Amino acid sequence: MKKVVSLRFLIRFLSISILIFVFVHGWIYPDGRSWLDLVAVSFYSACCCLLFCPSHREKPGLALIYSLIMAFFLALGESVPIIRELLFSCLAPLMIFLFLGRRNWERFGPNGSIFSKDSLSESLEIEARMFYVALVYALYGTWAGLLLPIVWVLLYLRAYYGKTLYLPHLLEEKRFITIEPVYPLNPVTREDEKMTALYERIKKLMASRKPYLVPGLSLDDYSRELFTNRAYLSRTINEKGGTNFRNFINRYRINHAIELIEQKPWVRVAELAEQCGFGTIATFEAAFKLFVGQTPQEYIDSNYIFKGSRPSSSQAERQQEKVQFSSQDE
Repeated sequence: MKKVVSLRFLIRFLSISILIFVFVHGWIYPDGRSWLDLVAVSFYSACCCLLFCPSHREKPGLALIYSLIMAFFLALGESVPIIRELLFSCLAPLMIFLFLGRRNWERFGPNGSIFSKDSLSESLEIEARMFYVALVYALYGTWAGLLLPIVWVLLYLRAYYGKTLYLPHLLEEKRFITIEPVYPLNPVTREDEKMTALYERIKKLMASRKPYLVPGLSLDDYSRELFTNRAYLSRTINEKGGTNFRNFINRYRINHAIELIEQKPWVRVAELAEQCGFGTIATFEAAFKLFVGQTPQEYIDSNYIFKGSRPSSSQAERQQEKVQFSSQDE
């Protein structure tokens, strides 16, 4: 079973890869550069890739494309010394500013979200990104370039945790508090809206990325993916989904198992368990019986006349059962 890989993880991995490539290539072919220059250039390249890393409200697809193009040109510049300075000093900043221009247009353009409920946090994220862009290019090419490893660590942590790392935590919280509306909404209503929005994000992620197929998926893993904490995620699933995290995940897994059985009724139970993200057959059978009322083999035997061949005439009834099963999450 392949593990679902986050696009944000790919951007972080790309940054580490270009860091290693530039440093190793420069060590083998120094071209008159000192090791201090080599360290600065390596971390500068890694920082350029991380500067594209999206905030938690941005779609990571575009950022990954820009990061891949940036990594390609940086690797090309390191491999071809004659165009190295052009790519490192001109093309890399140009790509960064093109990306920033697009993000700002999405926010301030005709269809922008300047007056959305998330406008404050988006403004803070834009400021943070501009700050780090200015910091990286101010340090590169000077004796202060040796500070770029520290900047890279900050950018990596920013990408990993989804935080701005721009203002101290308490000051950042205070900034959010200071521009609350004069007549705020009922706290209970606002909390319910936040939970509803998070639950919609949870269901959207389950439908698009199918993280429930990853064996051993934990609250910690899922909360990091959604940029929230495990306690709030668990509470949201309990209140909005009416169940605990384990049963919430298993519900999606069993639904997926039913889809697989409809496609291949001759499938083995052990194969079903593996393809649906269960660690053991016993766990799979227990969860299947909890939600369906039968073990997987009993379900196949009772709904398919020709085992391993074709479905019985009750396929419409099974499809209706599957729809009702899915509707528990709605």
